[in-house]
Amino acid sequence: MAALGVVGPGASESVNMVIVMITSRYTSNSINERAGRFLAENQRYNVWYQLNKRKSTGQQDLELADASARLLQRCWAAWTEYLAAWDVRRPEADVYRTLIATLDEVAERYRRLCS
Repeated sequence: MAALGVVGPGASESVNMVIVMITSRYTSNSINERAGRFLAENQRYNVWYQLNKRKSTGQQDLELADASARLLQRCWAAWTEYLAAWDVRRPEADVYRTLIATLDEVAERYRRLCS
């Protein structure tokens, strides 16, 4: 995930982000569940995009790619905020809830993009 400052074993930024999340000592079952849903919806979107990009214009391709990048950045920002809270102290419930809500919202947004 070079664009976001994280390098992982895979070529996919989304997969690498989820690997970072689920292998963190600060993860939880709820975070892992949401990260898994995020990844499933992201990959479903990628398949949909590959099957439908021939039908779209160059501008539509740029808009879809930009939307996907922004969704990934939202998740990464929520995750890094959550981790930063652990560096100082046990995070407040709001930081945890924000991460969970962001992962849920982004997964749902991916689902809607390809339906």
